[in-house]
Amino acid sequence: LAGEPIQLEPWQAFILTTVFGWVKPNGTRRFRRSYIEVPRGNAKSTLSSAVALYMLAADREGGAEVYSLATTRDQARIVFGDAQTMARRSPGFRRRFSVEVGAHNMHVLASGSKFEALAAEGSTLDGLNIHFGCVDEPASSRSISGMRVSADSAMRLAAVYACVRILSETMASLPLVVYRPRKDGGKDRVTDHWLEFPGTFKDPEAKRVFRESYQAAQSGSNRGKVLVLENGMKFHEVGVTNKDAQFLELRKFQITDIARLFRVPPHMIADLDRATFSNIEQQSLEFVIHTMTPWAERWEASIEADLLPDGDALEIEFDFANLM
Repeated sequence: LAGEPIQLEPWQAFILTTVFGWVKPNGTRRFRRSYIEVPRGNAKSTLSSAVALYMLAADREGGAEVYSLATTRDQARIVFGDAQTMARRSPGFRRRFSVEVGAHNMHVLASGSKFEALAAEGSTLDGLNIHFGCVDEPASSRSISGMRVSADSAMRLAAVYACVRILSETMASLPLVVYRPRKDGGKDRVTDHWLEFPGTFKDPEAKRVFRESYQAAQSGSNRGKVLVLENGMKFHEVGVTNKDAQFLELRKFQITDIARLFRVPPHMIADLDRATFSNIEQQSLEFVIHTMTPWAERWEASIEADLLPDGDALEIEFDFANLM
């Protein structure tokens, strides 16, 4: 199919519309980083090449720095080479965006943008102002010591798995509470809910009648009475309870070398050599304050920014009462 226009598969269209289709009111994209994992032979490099060319020439970014990155330069040049071939075979694209195709880079003189292939070497990546980076097979990257490090290989180390387990289980056990601010500076816990209706109302009037009758049946003297739903409707409560939270499988670990990196007290991963009744209580308190609170604040900020509708005066907060 060389020389033919690219016809996107449904999964490719889903990726592009998800990453590029969500735009905030200020014009910036909602997602700045994406991880895409597909089997070999599914035109991953071709899709990445097309996206890289778009980010180079058509994203309206002055001085855009676009890079194809991989462990070795030869691997990084796979995506760059595909993009290079696309540009050379598309004279209309080159004329429209004034793209110059060289042997080792592509650039747009009018905007000062460039596209290059780089190997993942610390000395070559310092100081880059990356507008778009395509990292090919990040799991094969090596650390400074020369060892291949990935999420899977790191999780094979007992201490890493233990710390990740403690952090994830603790976060998963926290009830998620939704609050609505009051004008006096206080806040009220939201007990709202929403109904899932598999069908559609025949007109706005039918929707209004249902809403008013539902509110009348669940307010005033009827508050707390049994709710009866018809036509396949489902009741959904706002928030996440302990019952709904998911937990990781439990495993035993003995290595504690990495506990300090995750700020996890040693006694929580079965290192009781220096544990006493007094310092375990203090360490557990410090774990909540210095380890879990920063994680919870990041989640709260992300949920409020990405999941709550704009203009909706709601706040998200994890309840630490059960851990204190």
